[in-house]
Amino acid sequence: MVQANMNIDAGDAPEADEMEASQAVVRMHPRADRSQHLRIIEAILFAAEAPVAIEKLQAFFPEGTDVAGLLADLQANYANRGVNLMQIAGHWTLRTAEDLSFVLRRETFEQKRLSKAALETLAIVAYHQPVTRAVAEICDIFRSLGFAVAVGPEVEDEWLNFFALNFPEKHPALDAHDTLFLSEATEAALGVGGKPGGRFLLRTHTSPVQIRTMLAGPPPYRAVVPGMW
Repeated sequence: MVQANMNIDAGDAPEADEMEASQAVVRMHPRADRSQHLRIIEAILFAAEAPVAIEKLQAFFPEGTDVAGLLADLQANYANRGVNLMQIAGHWTLRTAEDLSFVLRRETFEQKRLSKAALETLAIVAYHQPVTRAVAEICDIFRSLGFAVAVGPEVEDEWLNFFALNFPEKHPALDAHDTLFLSEATEAALGVGGKPGGRFLLRTHTSPVQIRTMLAGPPPYRAVVPGMW
């Protein structure tokens, strides 16, 4: 830093006093225009670890600065961007836009292994269910007749579930209130999103398993499709 030394004569003392007085009232950012003020607020909020009160923001500007107006302008500037300026409990902060939160959300599924005792208990309970026993016996009969027991996933794409069966695109079964479609976040978590078969859904019938059986090899086909049992 270069420091300049000034020799002031006695006759210049009043002028020196006026200079010191004028320097004493200089505030931070004396020449900052409105655009610069917006940049300052943006920098403060970006660096802050927690939402910032308007009183703390006011301390960075000359007295009388319309910080509330600056925040309103900055909020409008960020309205259609990936990050929004939000007020939370009277404090201000920058947050990811609500409509883009799914992009950053990551859902994980933790599959816990059951103990041997739990598996044996569930097997006993399941076998003694009347419907389960009936389905198992029916499958055994078909096996004895040379049929295969075909099973498929409970989550299917809409091509296998509908369009491969000649469902028209405006069929009522494709309405959201009649079929449970997976959200984009769930598709991403299951690793099934973005595939050519269209949207994914909880399988509404067992016919997609028949389509899978026919796609797996040439006829003749002998298969029974019990669904989930």
